[in-house]
Amino acid sequence: MGFSLMPKNDSYFEDFDQAIALVLEIARCVESAVMAKPFDLGALKDVFELESQADQITARCLERLDTSFVTPLERDDIHRLITEIDDVADHYEGFAEALDVYAVTEIRPDLVDMAVSCRELVEALVKAVKVVKGLNPVEIRAATGKAKQLEDTIDTLHRNALRTLFTARPDASVLVSWKDLYDRLEETSDRGRKVALSIEHVLVRHS
Repeated sequence: MGFSLMPKNDSYFEDFDQAIALVLEIARCVESAVMAKPFDLGALKDVFELESQADQITARCLERLDTSFVTPLERDDIHRLITEIDDVADHYEGFAEALDVYAVTEIRPDLVDMAVSCRELVEALVKAVKVVKGLNPVEIRAATGKAKQLEDTIDTLHRNALRTLFTARPDASVLVSWKDLYDRLEETSDRGRKVALSIEHVLVRHS
């Protein structure tokens, strides 16, 4: 039996899987809340607890990274991937907080469309993260490609939503609040794209 100086350490991959799974729970919670009629801000309460759990996983992963001598991936790749996954959770939390701050009582259909596509994007990221350990290029690129395609879709939805908003010429408070909400959800999808790009970077670096 051959001997390898590279120890088998699945802990980092488990952190990735657990963190992105929590982001998916958050995405589903947001989607369910904005689709509910009537809209109830209370339906978003789980977002904050889930985001806190994601923070704990990120902190655990980074603490292990600080004390590990040998890692299964490059240290900067591990740091980048876990923090970028956490960034998606953070941006979802910011979106939920904005809904509360603006005391939103009714959700616009274009925001629902964006939330649905964001959830689908996170589902693609779950698949990408799950297969990153095996570094299978076909599986990884299929999942990251889907995520990037959905981010492009969300960009289009965002642009159309803003066009509709400005065309309606609402009063200033409505304009500011809804533009911010659209922007926050679009930025959440941007963070998801960064996760996909980081996974592709890992693939190239280790191929």
